[in-house]
Amino acid sequence: MGDDSHNISPTNCGAQNLSSSSDLEGEESPEARYERLGRERPAKFKSTWTEVCFVFSIVMSQILSVWCAIRCTMYAILIVL
Repeated sequence: MGDDSHNISPTNCGAQNLSSSSDLEGEESPEARYERLGRERPAKFKSTWTEVCFVFSIVMSQILSVWCAIRCTMYAILIVL
């Protein structure tokens, strides 16, 4: 019960100040890191072909789910009529 290491207060919240220049010495800035990571291919995609196939599968999944929802709605309307 005497251990105060788990207490969180405004003065002891454990958050790091990322804008401090002393913490980022020798490292790239967060803005530069976001820019670099935004432009490079994720490690899971070894080639452009695998990335294109992944995007195609996601797009087709969305199209088929909308198509099925519309079709089921049309059948429901026909059953009610």
